[in-house]
Amino acid sequence: MKVAILPMEIASYISTTGRALRKSGITTFTINTATTDKRYQKENYNLTLQRNESVSFYGSLSKTLAQEFDVLNYAWGESIFSDFSDVLYAKSRGKKTIPSFLGSDVRRYKFAKNISPYFEYDNQPDDGRKERKLAFWSDINNRTAITGSEEMELLVSDFFDTCHNIGYGGMDEYLRMKTVFSQGEAITIVHAPSNPRIKGTEYVRQAIKKIKERLGEEKINYIELTDVSHKEALEIYSRADIILDQFKIGGLGYLAHEAMALGKPVVTYVSPKIIELLPEHPPILNTSPQEIHDNLSYLIKDKNLIYNLGEKSKKYIQKYHTHKSFTNRVKHAFTQKTAVKTSDYSEQ
Repeated sequence: MKVAILPMEIASYISTTGRALRKSGITTFTINTATTDKRYQKENYNLTLQRNESVSFYGSLSKTLAQEFDVLNYAWGESIFSDFSDVLYAKSRGKKTIPSFLGSDVRRYKFAKNISPYFEYDNQPDDGRKERKLAFWSDINNRTAITGSEEMELLVSDFFDTCHNIGYGGMDEYLRMKTVFSQGEAITIVHAPSNPRIKGTEYVRQAIKKIKERLGEEKINYIELTDVSHKEALEIYSRADIILDQFKIGGLGYLAHEAMALGKPVVTYVSPKIIELLPEHPPILNTSPQEIHDNLSYLIKDKNLIYNLGEKSKKYIQKYHTHKSFTNRVKHAFTQKTAVKTSDYSEQ
């Protein structure tokens, strides 16, 4: 079997999934569109598309992919052409096409708000386009899709009966790293919002300001990361005592998984509806926007709790999100009809 994954990298899905498929013995070709996003500029893709490629080039590429590959996986449910004509052509050639839904591509307001009461958009949503895209894929793909998390599984459940929830992978690098905490009196707290408004950064800043006023500026080393490479961010995460993720969406995100793999305690908000779908209750300090100050203060004053949460976090990732377990779930999603879940192929 030969698989092509395209056309746009977000949250490392194409590169991570591509590596997992190759490791399982499946020939895989990865395609990404050129980006200014520093997080993905160091990844190696089989083909990088420029944004000014001609229509004839894209047409030729679409035909080649449909001829050369058995399975075409469309990250974010996006295709080469906005009218999905390349998907329809691949289908007409008898090829398997499958979408992967990973985040804001399917986060529709009424459904996201039902998951988290704190959810809000940062701009005017285009839920109509999202629903048209979901309807297209649901119809053409027998109501089957790949999802990257339990949140995504819930968000597309009105269109898809079978969701292969492969979860997060690529965590082994972080699991191998030695867990290090600060040795001085100051506590290092890191927050890395990809979008400050939807991540609840204003609540984080308010809480940090109050804590600094109470304990003193020198007691808190707060680092807020934006527009840095993944390598730079990882180096800073590895030196943190506490990681603050997101407080409005309600899902257990990629950064939270990275931090847990590094053995760091994570403060974030995960909706009870998402908790129910997880393989087990994650060892996080589950915190609503209004609880950030109190919960963070509680954690700061107890270093043993910081260490214990960090240790439990690492074990959680070792159980469900090693490269081996992720690879098995990815292979299952591409080769089996029965749905795969994050709890499948666990290490323990």
